[in-house]
Amino acid sequence: LRTNFTQGAAAPTVAFDAQGNVYVAFMAVTYLGATQPSLTNADTSQRAFALQSNNGIFVAKSSDGGLSWSQPAAVAQHLYTGGGTLDPTLDPAAVPYDAFPQLAIDTSLTSPTLGNMYVTWTRYYPGSAAAQANQYPGGNPATNKGGSDVMIAVNANDGTGWNPQTGPTAQ
Repeated sequence: LRTNFTQGAAAPTVAFDAQGNVYVAFMAVTYLGATQPSLTNADTSQRAFALQSNNGIFVAKSSDGGLSWSQPAAVAQHLYTGGGTLDPTLDPAAVPYDAFPQLAIDTSLTSPTLGNMYVTWTRYYPGSAAAQANQYPGGNPATNKGGSDVMIAVNANDGTGWNPQTGPTAQ
């Protein structure tokens, strides 16, 4: 795992490219808040505590059938630098929490995007009236409630240099 994301990894998904290389996408996390979830992949009842973590989505590659792996490349990552308040909804330094990655690779030999890799995941945003912030794109500052999005990142260069895509936000 990468530095700052070593407490746990979860939700791996595997795909092979047209050359037989194997890739694994996964989420990784280190919880830093005063209260920590009991699972690496925080469930609904504990997800707010994940907003006080270093967390992200990563992809690693093996060219030898899984005997050795590359250093994981970050698709998306968040570093928590806050104070670790007991209630993460009151923490103005809370960060988004990325979970549930899925990986797909275009292996169609006739495709103009042959070799492109795609990772999707869910992003949970912090937001609270006390924090005076709502990180959800297009969120209503008056309610300051968090939200969630489905994210996608595209890679056309062998699993490094991911490019998260963004779409239009609500106004």
